[in-house]
Amino acid sequence: MGVLAQQMERIFSAGTPAPGDDYWYRPYGTASATGLRFAEADVLKASAALACVRVLSESVAALPCVLYRRERDAQGRVLKSRDPEQPLYSILHDRPNDLMSAFDFWQLAIVFAALWGTFYAEIQPGARGFVDQLWPLHPDTVKPEWLPGRRLRYKVRDPATGGERILLQEEVLRIPGLSLDGLIGQPVLALVRETIALALAAEGYAARLFRQGSTLGILSTEQVLPAEQRKALEESWATARAGVENAHKTAFLDRGFKWQPIGLDAEKTQLQAVRKEQAIEIARVFRVQPAKIGIYDQSTRANVEQQALEFVQDTLAPWLKRIAQAVSRDLIAAPETWFAEFLVDARMWADGAARSAFYTGAILNGWMTRNEVRVLENLNPLDGLDEPLSPLNMRQGANAPQPAREPGTVAQMDVAEGMGAPAPAPMAVSAPIQPSMLAESTRMHAVVRAAAERLARREIAAVAKAAERHAQDLPGWHAWLETFYAEHAVLVAEALAIEPGRARRYCDSQQAALREQGLIASAAWERTLPDTLAALALEEAA
Repeated sequence: MGVLAQQMERIFSAGTPAPGDDYWYRPYGTASATGLRFAEADVLKASAALACVRVLSESVAALPCVLYRRERDAQGRVLKSRDPEQPLYSILHDRPNDLMSAFDFWQLAIVFAALWGTFYAEIQPGARGFVDQLWPLHPDTVKPEWLPGRRLRYKVRDPATGGERILLQEEVLRIPGLSLDGLIGQPVLALVRETIALALAAEGYAARLFRQGSTLGILSTEQVLPAEQRKALEESWATARAGVENAHKTAFLDRGFKWQPIGLDAEKTQLQAVRKEQAIEIARVFRVQPAKIGIYDQSTRANVEQQALEFVQDTLAPWLKRIAQAVSRDLIAAPETWFAEFLVDARMWADGAARSAFYTGAILNGWMTRNEVRVLENLNPLDGLDEPLSPLNMRQGANAPQPAREPGTVAQMDVAEGMGAPAPAPMAVSAPIQPSMLAESTRMHAVVRAAAERLARREIAAVAKAAERHAQDLPGWHAWLETFYAEHAVLVAEALAIEPGRARRYCDSQQAALREQGLIASAAWERTLPDTLAALALEEAA
């Protein structure tokens, strides 16, 4: 074998297509009905497609990807907590490899998945475990292949050398987009080539229209000109009249020359309408609201917030779920213990007023703590704000219509003996003290009020817990009331510095109301009880 033949064999064995391969005769891209040939990367030359891909990729990349650990509490309930000590946490959240930030990595993942159909990243082991580095692979260089046992492997071509290497299924993170087989996503050009082509053709037509300017027409004369003169005249006319800078200049024609415009102008061809319609079509392909790419015809101040919510729910959520599940499949050895999730900040879907209303409801209903809200708003937690609020009138059975009970239960008392009778009025005490009375001693009022609030909180919490404990034990409930209010009367007298008899009458009234109506009698205590207790002390002092 000669030297040339040896060199050719070496080059071709490294992955370069042979001389007879169809590769050398394949045109760049595939021709569309417009006559344009373009590949996936050229889609971004359409401004609407570029805007859609940027909106998608940057919106996903801006969200932190967090690794959670599943645990169970003593009652067997599944809890989740962030696990920053797990090495994969920093890979997903901060630095997937030595050169890329998490933002760069996830942005590229969406760009490849949205345009080429699938994102691939090579998994390299190292100091952080079997997943130490995630290196993106260009989809044009990856060819997936089936192996026996329904496993995948990937032939990866080095674009610099043309060499080819094999990666196994467990060595690649695969995130497909829209797929026809559930494994490999479809490139956008395989589905909507003509939509993209028409947008590119319209932009090219508009550019040529401005470039040619007033030269679109016929320059005629009755004279017979030699070919050289005709060519020189054409070039001279184009130089003098073509381009935006020469538009609307006055032309001087002699020797019987006449100018006859031909073709259609931009208005007659509806060029602007075509370009706008194609932009909307491209937005529809990527499931991006037109307002996100600068088309506001269908947007008003009233529906902008709703569109933002739709963007998160209908556009981002499928991508976020797709990525999170691919991470669990390809990067997590124990997916039953750990899982990944993107944090969708409430600020993405609501304005200030809507967020405030949402947080207020969440805090008051007890399913979010005040510190959890502060973290979402990028504020540091504060001491004492980690416990969920639990308003008494929101407790189960506290203020709702009571279900029928078996005889001898506390949940609903026989009121006269009747249902629905109003709760007996508490002990007759004077109305809450008026501002004119408080003005006499501001300091005394503050001290009394603080003591009254502490007593009220203690009484409300104790009653709620006891009612739950004795829900099916009416005698036990009555016995607890007797014991508690006997002790509570002493505490009320000491804390408010009032006569023991007055404190005892207050406790007897409270006990009677609870005996007759059960927990429903305490529905408004959080609001009224501090005033009632403060009035006991201040009226006696007066």
